[in-house]
Amino acid sequence: MTAPHRNTYHHGDARAALVQAAFDLARIGGPPTVTLRAAARHVGITAAAVYRHFTTVEELLDVVKRQALRLLAERLDEAVALSEGEGEGEGEGEGEGEGELSALDRTRAIAEAYLSFAREHPGLFAMACHGGLTAARELVADRVAGAPRPTRLAVWSAAHGVAALTVSEAEQRQVLDILLSGIVVA
Repeated sequence: MTAPHRNTYHHGDARAALVQAAFDLARIGGPPTVTLRAAARHVGITAAAVYRHFTTVEELLDVVKRQALRLLAERLDEAVALSEGEGEGEGEGEGEGEGELSALDRTRAIAEAYLSFAREHPGLFAMACHGGLTAARELVADRVAGAPRPTRLAVWSAAHGVAALTVSEAEQRQVLDILLSGIVVA
């Protein structure tokens, strides 16, 4: 007797592998490079097998968008933590509140983190903004503490607008400084 012929291939955790492949594709070229077929090719499974895990490319893009947003949030949180650390110890003994970082400096740190993420990871930044800007906007607005909502949204608008400029990093910082000094009271 011969062993039954197996005409199927079991990948293991194909869903996780597809998500990683899509993330890698997005890192390189943003949302346009993420297709079900391209992810399947990277994983080494058939395009038809992808449909067991994702019925549309938008489902896959949504998972990758959440990952990109998580990385952006981590970058913003690091900036907040660093900016708060820089404010500690400054002006000790000079009066109440002297050691705290100004609202402008904290906001600048958040906006610069947003810009650096966009510069360093353009594909993932595009992924974080794919399908709408609400989530990216709220990541910034939620971290600009103590400001009225219109001010927090203006800060995100300034950071996002500057991120879209195709100018040098120094020019981006210059424009951002001008915009933030007009939005945030130090």
